[in-house]
Amino acid sequence: MRADEKAAIGIDLGKVVNALPALVWTTHGDGRGDFVNRYWCEYTGLGFESALDHGWQIAIHPDDLSAFQDGWRNIQLSGDARELDVRLRRFDGEYRWFTLRPSQSGDGDRWCWLGLYADESASTEARQRRLLDIMPVQAGFLDANCVLQFTNRQSLQDFGMSHAELEAWTKSGIIHADDHQSNIRNMTALRTTGEMVDQELRMLYPDGIYRWTRARCVPVRDAQGNVVRYLAIQVDVDDLKRAEDLLAAEVQVLERVARGEPLGQVLDALSRYVEKICPGCFCSVLLIAPDARHFELGAAPSLPASFNDLLEGRRIELGRSDPYSTAFTEKSPIVIADSAVDPGWKGSAWQSMMSRHGYASCCSMPITSGSGEVSGIIAIHRRDPVAPRAQEQDVIDRFAKIAGIAIGRARTDEALSQARLELTHVARTATLSTMTASITHEVSQPISGILTNANTCARMLAADPPNLAGAAETVRRTIRDANRASEVIKRLRGMFAKRAPSMEALDLNEAAREVIAMCSAELRRSRAVLQTEFTEPVPAIHGDRVQLQQVILNLLLNAADAMAGIEDRPRTLRVRTEVGSESVKLLVRDSGVGLDPSAMKKLFEAFYTTKAHGLGIGLAISRSIIKSHRGQLWATANDGPGATFGFCIPRASELADSAVA
Repeated sequence: MRADEKAAIGIDLGKVVNALPALVWTTHGDGRGDFVNRYWCEYTGLGFESALDHGWQIAIHPDDLSAFQDGWRNIQLSGDARELDVRLRRFDGEYRWFTLRPSQSGDGDRWCWLGLYADESASTEARQRRLLDIMPVQAGFLDANCVLQFTNRQSLQDFGMSHAELEAWTKSGIIHADDHQSNIRNMTALRTTGEMVDQELRMLYPDGIYRWTRARCVPVRDAQGNVVRYLAIQVDVDDLKRAEDLLAAEVQVLERVARGEPLGQVLDALSRYVEKICPGCFCSVLLIAPDARHFELGAAPSLPASFNDLLEGRRIELGRSDPYSTAFTEKSPIVIADSAVDPGWKGSAWQSMMSRHGYASCCSMPITSGSGEVSGIIAIHRRDPVAPRAQEQDVIDRFAKIAGIAIGRARTDEALSQARLELTHVARTATLSTMTASITHEVSQPISGILTNANTCARMLAADPPNLAGAAETVRRTIRDANRASEVIKRLRGMFAKRAPSMEALDLNEAAREVIAMCSAELRRSRAVLQTEFTEPVPAIHGDRVQLQQVILNLLLNAADAMAGIEDRPRTLRVRTEVGSESVKLLVRDSGVGLDPSAMKKLFEAFYTTKAHGLGIGLAISRSIIKSHRGQLWATANDGPGATFGFCIPRASELADSAVA
């Protein structure tokens, strides 16, 4: 017999167990209890007899009993004894947390349980603090009044501040001043509702940079559900947030490009996004002028007007006159951290310009096109003498690429618009060239009247005595015919002129009547019977008069051509206008050969024609014109013979409402 076994023989184990400051009881494997110590009875207020059999389980909180039984069952199956946490009822009816440690006897059917108090004791708090100290995240405890109690080692290392400085966050600057009010509101809500707070704050790091941090604060409750402290966990999400903001900004700028917004608006939005993502910077975009000798100011939303005036039209110089020109000529970024001391720029006119306006640093990034040519410069100015950080340099580079896309799109659209204008002029000229006889008739009629009236007036004045009243009347008729000829020539000059579109409010009925007057002789020559049904009054539309009249003229002449071979029925040509809730329609209906269903899809394609000598661009140009007016052009087969071509243009009031929206 060993010495420890001999010593145990002389010890009253019952007295020892009853003297322990812990809860001790024994059970069988099926859960029947057969012993509880004195401390168990004193704590629970239950007698020894009440704890026998399954009575001891009445002390376990009802919400914890099922989990306890499952945990014990798993221990029995695995043979791996582990601690179980449950709430035990005290003699006064309140519950407190205990850690239960089971141990199995040699015969395997007996279990001894040791219950240790674990409800917010000094020992458990120490263990929790040691646990937080080994965690690789910022963590700490706040007391019930949200005052910092403890902060872990990682927080002290990350922020380089003492516990006292972290506690005095309103004075130490650890939290960005702009986030103070939101943090106070969240802490107040935490104390009031007891619900978890999840917020994002900017926290100050030793390098002087504020970084976005996601802070979560959850209440720690005792067994009664009372909040005794709060656990705070913080994770640095600055890189993630910057990436999200950058991606969102890129998408929004590209959406503006895709919508075809003016280049100035796109570059202005781009500059503002750069300034938002890179606090403290002033972004500007300089475009290379067509002569490649000057800069044009594309956008600079936050720079003062006096500074922008010096950038607009600035000459591109060789050498190192300014970083914008150097970035253009060398096709590489030029970074000047401190213009006042940089030997390459100190004393230069550009450095003086920077100094007068209070700027110290500048980063000029070339914007390259798809062909590799420099189409502009993104210039980032700062008041502090600092170079862009790696993250900021990446932002500038990415937005320079987007600016290149926007500039390329704008120049392509400009070239396409010019080509469309040229093609529209060709189509208009081709259309009018087919009306030579009609134009000659329109002009010759008033000229003939002028000659006749002039001869008549001469005879009346030569009479003895002169017929002054008759002469005055013939002069009035001469003036009338001269004005008529002038109007015809004026309309023709307008139609033949090659000019940029001029948008104005106009009356579609009036525009259609002018076209009908111009081509009436041509329609009579083709034996078309013209009928008009104009809705009066018609709301004004917003458009280019000459372009819309070109569309109307093209539809009228096409209708006349479609009826050229018709002999068995009247060649009826009906022009009417209709007013919708949001637009005004013009419809041209003929009684000609109609439309081939198989050709409907190709009808408005360029260079598709059913005419023997047609160019196939009339309807394509017409559709382009109507589309540029935010309208629609269509064709439908009539129920009877012929077809109807029509278009609709938004009312001027609708366009004004959408512009305001």
